[in-house]
Amino acid sequence: MVTRYLILVGRVADEDRQKVVLGSASAMHVAIERPGFRALVNDEMASLILPRGTGCIIGKLFAKFGPARSISPEDQEEGDRIASQSVAGLINRYWGEYVACFLQPRGVTILRDPGAACPCYYLRLVDGYAIASDISLLVEFKFLRPHVAWDQIPRYLSAKDLPFEHTGLQGVRELLAGTTLTVSNDRAEIALAWSPWDHVERDAPPESEDLPARLWRTVHQCVRSAVSDIDSGLLMLSGGLDSSVVASCLAGAATQISAMTMVSSDAYGDERQYAQEMASHQGLHLHEHHYSLDDIDLSKSVAARLPKPVAAIHELALYSAVVRRCREIGASAVITGNGGDNVFYNSSSVRPFFDRLKDDGFSVGAFHTFNDICSITRVSSGKALKAIASFALRPRHEYVWERETSFLDAALTASLRKTTYDHAWLSSPPGAAVGKLGHIAFLLRMQNHIEGYLRSDDLPVINPLTSQPVLELALAIPTWRQFEGGINRSVVRRAFQQHLPPLILDRRQKGSPGGFALSIIEAKATEIRERLLDGELVRRRFLDGGAIDHALRQGPAIGLGYMRLLSFLDIEAWIRNWEEGQTNAP
Repeated sequence: MVTRYLILVGRVADEDRQKVVLGSASAMHVAIERPGFRALVNDEMASLILPRGTGCIIGKLFAKFGPARSISPEDQEEGDRIASQSVAGLINRYWGEYVACFLQPRGVTILRDPGAACPCYYLRLVDGYAIASDISLLVEFKFLRPHVAWDQIPRYLSAKDLPFEHTGLQGVRELLAGTTLTVSNDRAEIALAWSPWDHVERDAPPESEDLPARLWRTVHQCVRSAVSDIDSGLLMLSGGLDSSVVASCLAGAATQISAMTMVSSDAYGDERQYAQEMASHQGLHLHEHHYSLDDIDLSKSVAARLPKPVAAIHELALYSAVVRRCREIGASAVITGNGGDNVFYNSSSVRPFFDRLKDDGFSVGAFHTFNDICSITRVSSGKALKAIASFALRPRHEYVWERETSFLDAALTASLRKTTYDHAWLSSPPGAAVGKLGHIAFLLRMQNHIEGYLRSDDLPVINPLTSQPVLELALAIPTWRQFEGGINRSVVRRAFQQHLPPLILDRRQKGSPGGFALSIIEAKATEIRERLLDGELVRRRFLDGGAIDHALRQGPAIGLGYMRLLSFLDIEAWIRNWEEGQTNAP
């Protein structure tokens, strides 16, 4: 079951009319109620109430150093320990998919877990604040009449993977990962409670430590913990390194696991050879499903229930198939290896070379890292040297988030050049490793997608590789260590070399649903042209209709621009969903 919650802070929590409204909602239960504070949940077992009414933890919580199971809501010993340590103690000793509420004399503090696993959105009301896991709850309880925040749409068109406090709906803000919202006397303060930079140096493993063994223990513990509360799960298994790592950790788990792989007609989209090998190695039944155009409805947005348009419309085929398969086998959750590329820094950047220079100077080790980069990127030493020289000339004290401007209106593109996109995590300390800055940017790119798109189907999406302990250890691993031997995610491969078949360990090429995505452009070209050229994005001069029309006339020769068009299509459907008040998810 997906955990859903609604938290009210301020006078709004005390008003009699709200008691009547909230009391009539049979799907929600009051977890804790205090003057100026009320928390409601859809599952009475989804909240740990702290002693003496000092707060609550909503969602799943695990001890960093303990058994691979969630902490019971009835475990008052853990509740006492958390209450005595507040935010810092919770972050340092625990992890999970949660929001934490601490009631203090100076106000109420709400923390979102550093792994971004539990969604958290909030509204400023006349008489307080409403915080919820789902926008549908804010609408249902009449705290929100949703309207598109048109001033935010350019950001989603040019940098949709950068998490940002403001969302695409007016008045709705997102509490970002590892961040606190403190409400006191009707005033709100946002603060960073967890920073990735705290783990880059502090948790760096000593040279003598068996780093692969430590990584295996950490990942294994997080995977087993994450699935400990579900009876049956559907594992999305491509046969890539990340999903295979998760599969290997599920061996012997009490949870009943079935596997599924998606297939398209082109070579890049057919990974069955690898998925079958891993499934056989683990003794898993593998269901093979072909992407189908029948699952593509251009009027539906993948991100329909989210306050941010961050999806691409070809993903409808994936999620429709996943929901059907879960219903067929009775799976209560979906398990993925999502985020592994980001967490383990699967990059082709030259940044790790500069990190090696920082650690060891111009040494034999730096020469090895240079060769590793050449091997991974498959470029000549001359081209690699040119890239290194180019990077060395950049100002390295800040990270500039690249904007995607293809197909945007010229005036909008010009205005975006004057706009700065930033995030607190990208503010690196003096002397920080530039590779780690790139790694942290990778971590940010996954956060808008961790929440998943299956909440309306009551299907939790479990992404164990994005768990806080895995994040913290991965941050402590020097970037160049992941390049050692000229193979990507080198430390991960060594950590799991005894648990994965050679075909998986030696795999270098990633699969892609790009062939299927392109087939959507070809099969639905007329409807796509109408929806985009007559849509809000062109009408409001966000997009260049002429450029889109020209691209669509190219047919199969459209190039990589087809992925941008699929993203625009989902944004158009997302806009219509909210502007017409249709809150039902696809």
